[in-house]
Amino acid sequence: MDTWMILAAIGVLVLLLIATVVALIVYSGAFETVEVGAGKPPIGKVVIAYKFARGPYKNVGPAFVEACSIAPKHTMLGIYYDDPKKVEADRLRHVVAAILAEEGEEVDEELKKKFESEGYKTMELPSVEHAVRSSFPYSTAFSIQMAILKVYPKLAEYIQEHSLCAHPFLEIYIDHVMHFMVPLSKQDEFYVPEALQHFPGEEPYESIYSDDSTLQDISQSELDDSQTEPSLLDSPQAVRAAFSEKEEKESGDDKGSEADESPAKDEVKGDQGSDEDSASSFEELKMDGNGVKISSQ
Repeated sequence: MDTWMILAAIGVLVLLLIATVVALIVYSGAFETVEVGAGKPPIGKVVIAYKFARGPYKNVGPAFVEACSIAPKHTMLGIYYDDPKKVEADRLRHVVAAILAEEGEEVDEELKKKFESEGYKTMELPSVEHAVRSSFPYSTAFSIQMAILKVYPKLAEYIQEHSLCAHPFLEIYIDHVMHFMVPLSKQDEFYVPEALQHFPGEEPYESIYSDDSTLQDISQSELDDSQTEPSLLDSPQAVRAAFSEKEEKESGDDKGSEADESPAKDEVKGDQGSDEDSASSFEELKMDGNGVKISSQ
């Protein structure tokens, strides 16, 4: 009799454990619907205190804990520069940062000095009008793993389906929501200086802090005309090469007639133009972002 009671108790405990694990998985977002679209990102111009590192993305947790311990009430963000399917794990470039000020707010100098004393550097990230974006609830530590499995494939699918030049990937943690954004313009301004350094024997990353503003001015129709499809997490030099190929192709063409322009001209223009130009450039993508969205269960 005692044996059966012990076995029954063990069975109940096992069932409770299974139920707890299932509840945790569900609560962490296992069945959350993921929607991806293009539109205004969750943050504008911000000043960040950051640390740059190379290594597996799965190891960034302690860096977030450190930054959060210094400024627990401030928004945390991560920037991921490389595609882990194409770059060795120990060379993956990433940034972990805390937002010190947003949209022209004054930076708390004491907090800035506190970060700097811990080895952080400061930098301003630009405001962009359009980015590929998504979000995912941040309810438990497992939510991050759920987001990696569910959100990033959908972001990649959206970018590739629309043949977009979008990079790098940002994660912004606001309250209990993880926001994901991939800029469609001013991408060069999201690269910290350390991200341009390279290992001995490694091809140097082309400097994107130069007087040549070609990268920011590339429209999606121009990339399409070059017949070079930008891949997920394209490097700046690859994008610039695509544009150079297109320029060579057009070197002998007549550029004076506006009537010959494609209707899709400047569909994905950068933010350097006027507000009116930016709005018209992203009209199609905004429709996709607000209307026809890619979703998954």
